[in-house]
Amino acid sequence: MQATSSLFFQLAIPQAYGSYEYLNEMPRAIQAVTAEDIQRVANEYFSNSARAVSMYTRKDNGEVKLITLEEVKASLPPEMAAMAMPQIEAELAAMSALSADELREGIAEIESQKEMIPPQMKKLMDYLQQELRIRLEALENDEADASEGGDE
Repeated sequence: MQATSSLFFQLAIPQAYGSYEYLNEMPRAIQAVTAEDIQRVANEYFSNSARAVSMYTRKDNGEVKLITLEEVKASLPPEMAAMAMPQIEAELAAMSALSADELREGIAEIESQKEMIPPQMKKLMDYLQQELRIRLEALENDEADASEGGDE
């Protein structure tokens, strides 16, 4: 009895797609799909302006593993690191004066350019985005604390 009902469902589902012949045709149809077909459809339906992006950070022993400035320096070619490090340090110092909206704009700008970032600059941009997020979180927490303190 179980084998009969199983066979029924195996044939009924393809019939819902139009015909039991779907079982024979679908593998060939899947094989006929090319990389160009996938790219064409992806370009038609996916766009940078209509996407949601999330960041995943691994945790070590329950703590978030943050990118360090030393890791950034080590990831850059030596000649680039010598030129970039003073500028990076100046950017980090300037972050403390930015408003929450300016921090959000900076995060969004880095995110929008992520696909164009050269591989040797990826860790640097991830680091700057990380630091902008940390600063924004601290600023938002300070604002929340201030508003809670005003209610008492």
